Amino acid sequence: MAKRPSLKVKSFESYIDKILKSNVAELKIIENHLSVDTEEFDVSLENEDTLSLLQRFVDESEIELNKDMIKNILKDVHREACELV
Repeated sequence: MAKRPSLKVKSFESYIDKILKSNVAELKIIENHLSVDTEEFDVSLENEDTLSLLQRFVDESEIELNKDMIKNILKDVHREACELV
């Protein structure tokens, strides 16, 4: 018996189909195969916009770099991406 795709997979595929139908110039999907401990990083996507989620991810990460600089770069890239839409 073939395994049917889960609802999450179907929703994702439907979402991607909608993006592709909007004549987007290029779409890259990057899969993250890293294990994420959900207890360390509370994922509440419904309550946060993209920029807030990115900034919180940087704040909660264990990187040894200037987090304010990284957040400013992400903010600029996010703003530029929004201007393209």
